[in-house]
Amino acid sequence: MASVAGAPGVRAVTVDATVWAEAGASDAWEVALSLATGVAYLRALEADGVALDDALAALTFTHSAGVDQFATIARFRAARCCWDRVAAACGSDARGQHQTAVSSAALLTRRDPWVNLLRGTVAAFAAGVAGASAVTVRPFDAAVGTPDGLGRRLARNTQLLLAEEILAALASGRVAAEVDATRSAGVARLATRAEGITGVTEFPDLDEAALDRAPGPAAPEGPFAPVRPAAPFEDLRDAGEAAAAEVRLVPLGPLAEHSARTTFAANLLAVAGIRATESAGSPVAVLCGSDDRYAAEVGIDPVELRRRNFIPPDAFPFTTPTGQHYDSGDYSGALDRVLERLDLDDLRAEQERRRSTAGAPLLGIGFAAYVEVANPVRASEFGSVTIRPDGSALVLTGSSAHGQGHHTTFAQIAADALGPEHVHA
Repeated sequence: MASVAGAPGVRAVTVDATVWAEAGASDAWEVALSLATGVAYLRALEADGVALDDALAALTFTHSAGVDQFATIARFRAARCCWDRVAAACGSDARGQHQTAVSSAALLTRRDPWVNLLRGTVAAFAAGVAGASAVTVRPFDAAVGTPDGLGRRLARNTQLLLAEEILAALASGRVAAEVDATRSAGVARLATRAEGITGVTEFPDLDEAALDRAPGPAAPEGPFAPVRPAAPFEDLRDAGEAAAAEVRLVPLGPLAEHSARTTFAANLLAVAGIRATESAGSPVAVLCGSDDRYAAEVGIDPVELRRRNFIPPDAFPFTTPTGQHYDSGDYSGALDRVLERLDLDDLRAEQERRRSTAGAPLLGIGFAAYVEVANPVRASEFGSVTIRPDGSALVLTGSSAHGQGHHTTFAQIAADALGPEHVHA
């Protein structure tokens, strides 16, 4: 390796950060692990007799480029700033991490692969804007199999427009655990529809014409084997299509009432390769209509229908089949409080009176229940209470005001716990 000193401009050693990214690592971990790997290479080159500046000049870093263009740009720039700090800590005046980029293979889908063209374009644009010296775009049909001439041409044309520490982290399983946690969180977001993959989990086309390609090479195995988040959903759809599964949708009421739910149900079923039909014959049927229509069909009050759909107080904590967790609640109690303050019979009588009076403005009556999402990603949030020498309290919170009275609410909570004489809002 000492020969790199005699070849100025040649980047003989590549720090490949895409290994971590394709396995599911977060942006921060991709940067951190690439820095640790780079330091390990510097030490190896130094041990081989290469001067520090020559060793730095011999390195190039290959990072993954994703469809979140702003996160990709920020990651490339953060990697350069961090590598400058490494060089300075080593005692060198050399600055500037040499970077190349490869569009992420994890983002490619086998279903509706044409969308991969857009993904590659965004990734290439982000990497270019981020300052990558060279950008490689993967063919749009790489997840289907061996790319053909069209896939390779489009990919080409698109790109035209750690040392002992990391070894210890790898050996201890910490890196694998961090990557697995990030990957699992992403899978959970897809499974609960918090995020979607166009053409696979969102807007699937059951009538798409599948591409015919020769099988591609087997995916590498190991603790950091590349993963495609779309794969389990594509396997599910393959199974559903192979079984020629159908489910009957039964729309209730006029189109304006059932359209939103029939469309949602049809798309959700299509994710699993199940075709929605309105024809008889399917052993499974899905009723699609408004809540008021459901109540009218079974002969109960619409308010009672909503009450029956609430999670009962004795069922908490409650986890839904899709993984959403509810720690506590008394939704029926909240509904009762509303009804205590609302003369529903009088309102309905007024509604009927207006319906029977020509020219009278109509009165609509509806009930909706909404649960405010709190910390959906289960992230931590800063908070502290400091007692000052004069006995007053300084309360700091990471929450910001959004016009919902946070300032007053936190002051009241502090006053209840510490006494109003210690609180100055």
